[in-house]
Amino acid sequence: MKKIFVLANTHWPLAGTSGGEAVLKNIFIKVADRANVTFFTHSCYKDYLSEEIKSAEYRLTTKLYDIFTILPSYIFRTLNAVIYLLFNNRYDVFYTASDFFPDVIPAFFFKKGHNKWIQSIFHLYSHYSIRKGNILINGAGYYLQRLSLYLIKQRADLIIVDNRMLKEELHSMGFDKRKIIVSPAGINIDHLQKVPAISGYTCTFLGRLHPTKGIFDLVEIWKIVCSNFPDAKIAFIGRGQEEIKAELIERINDAGLQNNIDLLGFLPSHEAFGFIKSSSVFLFPSHEEGWGIAIADAMACQVPVITWDLPVFDDVFENYIIKISENNIDQFADTVIDLLKNNSKRKNIAKSGFRFIQKYNSNKIAEDMMKVILSESPLANAEHLSSLEDT
Repeated sequence: MKKIFVLANTHWPLAGTSGGEAVLKNIFIKVADRANVTFFTHSCYKDYLSEEIKSAEYRLTTKLYDIFTILPSYIFRTLNAVIYLLFNNRYDVFYTASDFFPDVIPAFFFKKGHNKWIQSIFHLYSHYSIRKGNILINGAGYYLQRLSLYLIKQRADLIIVDNRMLKEELHSMGFDKRKIIVSPAGINIDHLQKVPAISGYTCTFLGRLHPTKGIFDLVEIWKIVCSNFPDAKIAFIGRGQEEIKAELIERINDAGLQNNIDLLGFLPSHEAFGFIKSSSVFLFPSHEEGWGIAIADAMACQVPVITWDLPVFDDVFENYIIKISENNIDQFADTVIDLLKNNSKRKNIAKSGFRFIQKYNSNKIAEDMMKVILSESPLANAEHLSSLEDT
């Protein structure tokens, strides 16, 4: 059996589980039945993975790193992985779950001729001068990702992206297009259909509490909505850094929306999707997405979705979500109000979206990716790899 070392070394407990981490779990549920898989990760992510991936081995970074902010924590995690691989580089495949440096640097230095490096990339950061949020943090993130991309370009055998636009962007940056395949994120539709609805909210949002996710836009949008529906309530589901959460609460209070917006934090999936299922509309004003797994989840819950009009959504979701010109707060709010007033319109959008989203069922996508990961040469079966792009 192949020995696969999965670097999932960037999980941040305060942020909850990301879309990319959910995708990784769906794939390796299948891979772990056919190979010897070792995850190098955080104990919180191990708890999430091991719910369904029990046969894998887990090597964990210490929780002591969590007392630091994210950058020094990532540096320690990187060193931890490097030291482990100094004495344990016996693997056939390195699979890096993100393009953050705690995953990329160990793979770069320990990838040898006898093993393969498969790299996941979900999206490219916007330039720090235009990205929403703290300019210093955004600048560090931007240049660290550029460093990771340089290392990936030098040695990775296969790069997996989740949309065609990203493949073209990487190609324009000098990446070998033959090494890049497109595999959609995929969602567990069967699981979502079984989740019972939990009433309580007019609308819902699910995502990390960060300015790039449009959380501050959503306060402005919701203030306009509440001028027409004074009792309307929205749930923000997701974690974020304390300083961002404090600013969000301040803006909610300044807008007088304390009774209209609930910050629920991280919730177990059955609760999060239960609230989404019973809501009338899913609002997702994110300014930066690689694919949009939260959108797909909402569509699978048969709820209409309103987003900013990001180019990637045209490729992934076509015309099955409502896309608003970016930063047009009034138009976004007016669209929410229109849907809340029109029950039949909401139902029609939800039904057509649910039919469309079946194409991204994770069972088929995970099966395809398992074949790629376990193949003797990830690029050997070009016909199969190209079929992934037609999914």
